[in-house]
Amino acid sequence: MNGAQLALKRIFVNDADAKKGIEREVKYLSSAYHENIIKFYCTMEDKECNTLILMEFADCGSLHNFMYRDRKQEPNYSYLAALNWMHQLSKGVAYLHDMKPKPVIHRDLKPHNLLLANNFRILKIADFGAVTEQATSKKMTEIGTPCYMAPEVSISHMYSEKCDVFSFGIVLWEVMAHKRPFYHLKNLPTLATMNKISQGERPLLADVEHHANSNKLKSLMENCWNTDPKKRLAMKDIALELGTDFVHFGLDIFSIRPLPDPSDLDFL
Repeated sequence: MNGAQLALKRIFVNDADAKKGIEREVKYLSSAYHENIIKFYCTMEDKECNTLILMEFADCGSLHNFMYRDRKQEPNYSYLAALNWMHQLSKGVAYLHDMKPKPVIHRDLKPHNLLLANNFRILKIADFGAVTEQATSKKMTEIGTPCYMAPEVSISHMYSEKCDVFSFGIVLWEVMAHKRPFYHLKNLPTLATMNKISQGERPLLADVEHHANSNKLKSLMENCWNTDPKKRLAMKDIALELGTDFVHFGLDIFSIRPLPDPSDLDFL
């Protein structure tokens, strides 16, 4: 592998569901070839029969760890860095949704599962344990993280790849607002928060109004987290829209301020 650093993910298998999750991750990692998706190489078992997955190493850890490594300070990075990350994420998810014979749904898009590399400038989608191919006639299991989960997932368990668009919209708000989603509901139990989201509660748009093109940002966010999945844009269209913005600002001027030392971060 030409001297490249690799990551070894050890998964402790203690039940049938965990084993199925591993099988899904192996299946989809091995079939995905995209610059914004973590590369998969092979699997093996250790002496305790746990599964080991050998994959690409992202040397800057997760987006979540980058954003919240210092709990006393608000995350510090530029608007263009955030735009760059989200453009890359949209391209990676659009690739998954365009896979054949059926769209692949990640179902758990959140900063914890987005890894950074190349001095924090490259974003890669990871953790495919929750992915599934789109089903058209049967109910699917409720998998995901409550604050990022589309209402249709928790309410009906009937959903399409548009549930990833909802999650993308929440992540978009988070990186642009530099805040945790639904922080204004932090005192509510998880189930109560999920009920609020299903009833139309969304992150506070006032938190992104400081950006120069906040109206366009807010419009995109509101489209992504529309209660009706059919009214949400396709991810490939979101990628085109963000790409237009990115080219407008110039590909060589985005930056992250300040750049931390990767050794200071908690890697996944």
